[in-house]
Amino acid sequence: MMVDVKATNLKLKERARRMVMLASNVDYQTAVSLLEESDYEVKTAILMQFLKIDAARSRELLLRHDGMLDELM
Repeated sequence: MMVDVKATNLKLKERARRMVMLASNVDYQTAVSLLEESDYEVKTAILMQFLKIDAARSRELLLRHDGMLDELM
């Protein structure tokens, strides 16, 4: 699944929510919370849920791994 989306409008934000729900196996409200914490960065939100870390740590790990989410999961 391609999750590198910039949620710049309502349609893309809804798509981002569905991606986080599917990839992280969370409900709608949890997906919204994760995305709000991560400034709607889908990869960051997914990694936050998977590793139970905050947005800053998630961004740091993604940066260190060239944005390759699969390497971190």
